[in-house]
Parts: sequence; C-alpha cells; structure tokens
Amino acid sequence: MRTAYAETPPKVIYELTELGKSLEPILLTMNNWGQNIPDDVLRSAIVNDNEM
Repeated sequence: MRTAYAETPPKVIYELTELGKSLEPILLTMNNWGQNIPDDVLRSAIVNDNEM
C-alpha cells in the first residue's frame, strides 16, 4: 500500500497489504531453509555458476 503526503520534500510511506503479509510464513520458511544449507554446498554452487 502506498501513502503519499503533500509535503516538501515529498514523503511516501509503503506498507504491505494483508495479502502481502500473508506471504510472511512462506518467506520465513524459505529463509530458514537457506540458512541451513551447509557452506560447502554453497561454495560448490558458486564455483559451478562461475564455470558457465
């Protein structure tokens, strides 16, 4: 959601809608999954990407 204020300098505040907020549990789960990937797996993926 975007809220604009008639000020100088202009001020705009952005907020997630309820629909956007409903993604929070999914995004947190994805973040937790990513945090648990072992470092050696991440290094291997980076090396493989650089070889392309």
